[in-house]
Amino acid sequence: MKRICIILLCSLALFRLIAWTPSDEPIKLGFLPITYIGLPDDYLYPTYLSDPLAVRSELGYKDVSYFDAYPDEQGKGSRTDAALGLRFNFFRFAPEHDPKKGIDAELGFMAPIYMAASGSDTLAFDGIYYFAISIKPFDWIAFRVSRHHISSHYGDEYDDGLEGNPYADFDTSLGMNMSSFVRDDFVFSVALYPLKMMQKEKRTSFMLYGDYSLMMYGEDLLANRNTTPAKYAYVWYQFGSEIEMKLSSKRNMGSVFLAAQISAWQMNGFTPNFSGQAGYIFPRTEQDGQRIRLSLIYYDGQSPMNNFIYCRERYTGIVLTIDV
Repeated sequence: MKRICIILLCSLALFRLIAWTPSDEPIKLGFLPITYIGLPDDYLYPTYLSDPLAVRSELGYKDVSYFDAYPDEQGKGSRTDAALGLRFNFFRFAPEHDPKKGIDAELGFMAPIYMAASGSDTLAFDGIYYFAISIKPFDWIAFRVSRHHISSHYGDEYDDGLEGNPYADFDTSLGMNMSSFVRDDFVFSVALYPLKMMQKEKRTSFMLYGDYSLMMYGEDLLANRNTTPAKYAYVWYQFGSEIEMKLSSKRNMGSVFLAAQISAWQMNGFTPNFSGQAGYIFPRTEQDGQRIRLSLIYYDGQSPMNNFIYCRERYTGIVLTIDV
């Protein structure tokens, strides 16, 4: 983990020196019809609205109607979940006539924390990060290839001994909280905008997307690749759709959206997981990469707390999300 942190910090420092130009001042590369943009404040590939593992910052209250592992004997209760995440775009090479296309490189990381709503009991927390190369050749389609990592940990007061008490205090030292679920994989992604392809997108936008993840043992700059404890479960995939409608075509009044996603992991026998969100996106800021939304959510599937990935849960709730 120390090696990974050193690499990330050095990379951020190096690319901040290289990518010195503001995002609104592209630099033309000689006689080529290509521009270089340093530190763009938007992204060629979108953040999914309904993906519980998407990198974002969030605070939410969830009413749990079923959970195999917690919070009580009936598997019911509530949670207060928070996530702190960030996407960082290093640079972009774009066509001279359109800086919203081209190829860029980004780093994303997030630390979701899951807490019992009745107190300060942390049930679990994860570390999720990726490095990705995105390509957007046309307005209506984008691709991304990412090296992805998940590292999971038990919370400070979870009944690790399974003795029946969900509020059993135990040693909070690092040795007691070493991650038990680890996943290093490559994720291949595509996002399609059918209305843009037909040049009919105005107030309403529509997106279809899909991800295919493949685990391959080996070593790279981000350390050894591993999948624990699912040593022979190499694949997961997901696909979804999103529709967003602006409240006004003349004024910046925000928009409403509806999003849904289905995912399946080999380690759980490809049993489908369902996720849905509906809500309001606040008026846009001047930076295209920023988005604030308030959503009603529904989830039924394997636990997004990755240390309990073999447990099923179902909840509804409300969340405030910042996509940056």
